[in-house]
Amino acid sequence: MTTTIKYDLQMPDGRREILDVAYDTETLRLEMPLPAELPAWTALDFHRCRNCSLSADSHSHCPLAVRLIDIAERFGDTPSFEEVTLHVRTEARVISARTTAQAALGSLMGLIMPLSGCPRLAPLAPMARFHLPLSTHEETIYRVASMYLLSQYFRDREIATMDSDLIGLSDIYTDIQAVNQGLAQRLRNSAVFDEINSVALLDLYAQMVPLVIEDCLEDIRHLFTDIREVA
Repeated sequence: MTTTIKYDLQMPDGRREILDVAYDTETLRLEMPLPAELPAWTALDFHRCRNCSLSADSHSHCPLAVRLIDIAERFGDTPSFEEVTLHVRTEARVISARTTAQAALGSLMGLIMPLSGCPRLAPLAPMARFHLPLSTHEETIYRVASMYLLSQYFRDREIATMDSDLIGLSDIYTDIQAVNQGLAQRLRNSAVFDEINSVALLDLYAQMVPLVIEDCLEDIRHLFTDIREVA
């Protein structure tokens, strides 16, 4: 089954950009056509991520980079802090906000990247299935921790073997940091992406999650441990 999330950005100059992100809900892979000709900056070996596990024999181009071509062509020269009106339409609801181009594109890229086919980002694909546009830092921590523990539950029903300390989640985000840094280098040298602050925003989240996840979870512990009486 294919589902589509529509990003509708209204720019200050009156321009309106609509991007449909379609993906298979079973495989969690994007189902959008690619350009017939792929630009040189999408080649796998062009500023390749240091932790890339793909073989050049089977992947001539970076699966993540090719999914950012449309964004690069439309928004490569858009100032990061330009104010835009964003409407995100899913099958269940519409979320609207007045925000910056950086935040809007960061949210869009945060949806596309785990669904792109990059093996280092694939662990976050379930979050894309339950996408929350413009999520706050606290919401992101809650969602990634919940997703990770649920993945542990489905992977191994034996509680004793679950990674309750979230060590594996920190490892995942270490990989994501390397991908974001590699992506930033790729886009910086692409000659089409003048503004890469959206990637910097994603990298900031990737760097902070392993450092603050325990503290942030402690801040919301009371939501799950306090005894509440039914009125």
